[in-house]
Amino acid sequence: IVADADSDQARQLEQIGQMAQHQCDAIIVEPVMISAGEELSQAIAAAGTPGVLIGRQPESGAENIPCVISDTGTLGTLLGQMVAELPDSGDINGDGVVTYLLLHGTEQNTEGTRLTEGVTAAFSGNQIQPQLMSAVWGKWTKDGAQQACSQALAAYGKDIEVILCMND
Repeated sequence: IVADADSDQARQLEQIGQMAQHQCDAIIVEPVMISAGEELSQAIAAAGTPGVLIGRQPESGAENIPCVISDTGTLGTLLGQMVAELPDSGDINGDGVVTYLLLHGTEQNTEGTRLTEGVTAAFSGNQIQPQLMSAVWGKWTKDGAQQACSQALAAYGKDIEVILCMND
């Protein structure tokens, strides 16, 4: 059974309860908000079903739930290396600086920070000077990403040479 909370923490907590009604053997949750650790812990405990958190670790309150997190720093490094391998290394206007837009999932998403660090490290390792023009939030949806990117492109236009995103 798969459920999408659509970036709504309250909905996610309801869905955890619904999983218990379906008598699932386990519940795997990617937290909508890293600040909701305690609520997630309580919902999983109330469900009476083993739970695992994936993708991002809550700030606190979920220490009793196993957590498998992704290494977004490595993802950022890979993204930076992909840009560096382009014929112009992402520097479309040839000024020695790669200006980029970073599309985050949500405002409380710490992966965006680690992603940016990985990108910056990869750029630096390839003698590319990065300049973050804007960080925007796509809310983990295609429509949200399109809207956020459209607004950033309207504001910065051709000054943005590269757009980096998670999976929006």
